[in-house]
Amino acid sequence: MFVSRTRFINMTWNYKIFFACLSIFILAGSPLYAQGMILDFSYDKSTYHWEDSVWLDNKFSDNIRVQAYNSSTATLIKKSLFLNSRDRWQKNANTNVALIFNPENRFSWGITAFNNYNRLESRRVGINRLGLHQDFRLSDAIKLRSQLSYSEATRHYQETKERDQGVMQKVDLTYVGNLFGLGSLGAAYNHELNLLQRTPEKSFGLDLGFANGDTGQEIQINYSGNYQQNKFFTDLTSFENVTTQNKYEHQGDLHLNLNLIKKLDLDLLSNYSYRRFEYTENEDDVLPGIIGRDNLTATFYYKLAGSYPLFGVSLFKTEYIYRDSDEEFGDLFSGQNITLGELRLSYYISWSEKDSLYASGTFSVTTYTGKDPNNLFSDRDRVFKLGQMVYQRDFSDHFLLRLRGSYQYNHYIYISEQLSANNNHNIVYLAQPEVIWTPSAALQISHSWVMHANYIYYDYEKYEESQRNTLYRKADYLVKLNYSITRNLDLLLSYRYRYEDFGQLVYRDQWAQRISWDRNGHLPSIEMFWRPFNELLINSGYSYERKRSFDHLPGEVEGTRILQEKELFEREKIFINMNYRPGNKSRINFSYTRRVQESKSFLNEDSDIITLNVSRYF
Repeated sequence: MFVSRTRFINMTWNYKIFFACLSIFILAGSPLYAQGMILDFSYDKSTYHWEDSVWLDNKFSDNIRVQAYNSSTATLIKKSLFLNSRDRWQKNANTNVALIFNPENRFSWGITAFNNYNRLESRRVGINRLGLHQDFRLSDAIKLRSQLSYSEATRHYQETKERDQGVMQKVDLTYVGNLFGLGSLGAAYNHELNLLQRTPEKSFGLDLGFANGDTGQEIQINYSGNYQQNKFFTDLTSFENVTTQNKYEHQGDLHLNLNLIKKLDLDLLSNYSYRRFEYTENEDDVLPGIIGRDNLTATFYYKLAGSYPLFGVSLFKTEYIYRDSDEEFGDLFSGQNITLGELRLSYYISWSEKDSLYASGTFSVTTYTGKDPNNLFSDRDRVFKLGQMVYQRDFSDHFLLRLRGSYQYNHYIYISEQLSANNNHNIVYLAQPEVIWTPSAALQISHSWVMHANYIYYDYEKYEESQRNTLYRKADYLVKLNYSITRNLDLLLSYRYRYEDFGQLVYRDQWAQRISWDRNGHLPSIEMFWRPFNELLINSGYSYERKRSFDHLPGEVEGTRILQEKELFEREKIFINMNYRPGNKSRINFSYTRRVQESKSFLNEDSDIITLNVSRYF
């Protein structure tokens, strides 16, 4: 089994630190407080996964407090039976322990220990830090937090080992107050310097925010800037070459909410973001190749929205969105500019207690323009339209009718002469009627239908027999019967039928379809929901699925078609799920699924899937 593998019980420094602190808590004999403890074990036929997360907070006295946090995940993917592969193993673990003195005072300090362990097959990286931290409240509005630690990084790859040492220094300065009575002002400055000898990391950040919502007119302004410099080993299998990555980020946000006319609500949201990466090797040389390419993304966005109620029974909303984005990827000549303009409209009305209607529409145009004539992207426009409608009629407390429908249209218009014949249309029609009947409080019956059609055709091939002009259709019918046998026992019966076909479109004054294949499927199922007592819920069921696929081939006589069975698929599934909650702070989930399936085209399958989840909150 998964938990018996030595890889999972390997005692790294992560667990040594954590269990040492846990022992101190237990021996101390004082109350133990934990926000969460989660143990998760999942098994299927090829993947093993383990997760745990524990947070401990123990206050020994008014002057001493200990906090500890540990989380780890581990995944083992078994080698494939069909491919020449091996087991893949990955593990991540984090442990952070803090001893705090004078936690309730204006000035507090403490000792912090941190460990991070990361493993991917033969590559292992461990980071350890031990140092001092302090919190200082200069006033009710200004807080300063700093940390100084000894830092060590150890990297292994097979027999190769590399060790790096240095100092980590971190500062967080925050201010939250009032700006001359105009509104609340927040500001924060932070930097983190992890000065390892070979792979140092530097990070600087600044955040500013202003908000005023007391006058009925709301305004929010935010700005954040960040600079990071990280050094890492270029080759994952050796520790020779070091690459430097410089990252620059800026972001600004503006939000205005205005009431210019009674009941007319206007919103303006705007955003600007800028991100740039630069890669160098040996400080001066720009890295060649894909991994070293510099890249830049800058985006300006705004949205203007308005809403207005009409006659007390309806609501009209409108939005306009504009986005302009620049992308550059170094010397790959693949930079492009993307410009979007989009208009959205929606309307809701309820003209009686039994009738309501919602309708919405979206229209947008997006332009893609390359910055180099030899770029990898093609200049093009994309036209998008979307219409949706939902009508609901409550005939009585026992009978409801709901009608949904939508129309979606995509049109790509290529500007370049070489690709102009690729201008294509993609249209989707969708209709979803639904009826819900509740004869009694114990019985509910629902019927739903889905009718879907997807047309794809190309401008310059519309009158030709092109294989790219296609039509995909789908019809789906689902009936469900939910019967409450007793207060603690429910029964759910369902049956689903689905039909699909796909084929070439031919235009002769109107579109006609030449079917290439079709398939149909049946899926009856039965489920039971049983609650023997309030803390336990048991859900079990059985389902059977049968699908048949047919190819439509030309017959011997011209103009005729014959059907040839391509696939016969059958699957049976039986399952049981148990959810046990002995209290508000504990939970145990268990599920077992037995699945057997047979197919003409693929190997038969006989599998068991087991999942166990245990959670405890102290």
